[in-house]
Amino acid sequence: MMNHRPTSAHKLPYLSVILLLLATHLVTAQNKTAPRINQEAPAQPWRVTAQDAHSRRWESTLVITNPASGQVEHRRAQLAELSSGMNFRDEQGQWQPTREEFQIQPDGSAVAMSGPHKVTIARNLNADTSVDAAGSGTLFQLEQEFVVGL
Repeated sequence: MMNHRPTSAHKLPYLSVILLLLATHLVTAQNKTAPRINQEAPAQPWRVTAQDAHSRRWESTLVITNPASGQVEHRRAQLAELSSGMNFRDEQGQWQPTREEFQIQPDGSAVAMSGPHKVTIARNLNADTSVDAAGSGTLFQLEQEFVVGL
């Protein structure tokens, strides 16, 4: 009768199973004691704390409870929102959110005033200056012989 001794190739699956069980145990133990956001405790609502032409910074205070100790702490959470032309300065110099909208004027032209660029589109698109735009310290006019379509 031959005697078989386990080789290192036979030991490898056992070692893998042991390591897998150990890792699972560590993850489970860590999840039981990890701090969690307390859903019952009131947190401050998200609010804008800073903004400029292309960004807004949001802040809130979260209530965090450590399940192992029961200790409650308040943590400040921050979020940066980025977008080109997100805000514009109004007549008083205050930042306002950009709105992509045109207002129809009594003469039939369309004016967009709620963004970083102020745009006026003439009623007659075949006019010499059918589109006037100003913003960020620049003023320009688009001149064209005729409009093919919009």
